[in-house]
Amino acid sequence: MSNKLTGQIGEFLVCAELGRQLDLVATPFAGNVPAFDLLVADEQCRSIPIQVKAARGLQWLSPANNWINLEVVGTRQVDKGDRQVAHPNLIYVRAAKSPGPVHAIPTPLTHA
Repeated sequence: MSNKLTGQIGEFLVCAELGRQLDLVATPFAGNVPAFDLLVADEQCRSIPIQVKAARGLQWLSPANNWINLEVVGTRQVDKGDRQVAHPNLIYVRAAKSPGPVHAIPTPLTHA
């Protein structure tokens, strides 16, 4: 299964689970919006973008230097603090497509 197909399955899975578990409307954008994957809304028309990270197993590969400023000193990595991300309030949801049951781990929506 390709990474693209895994991502699309994850996005649709998260849309379905947000509707089923939280009574929210969600729509995927099939990779056409670089900053987020889904737009989610409630009955009051409050909306929030969500980034979905899908995997074919129960592990999500994400290099630590995406989130942490790392410096290599000799043979050691030194944590130099959090890396500033482009969209710090963006919600990330992880979805796993494994040979067994499919799991989605939605993060509760918060509205400012």
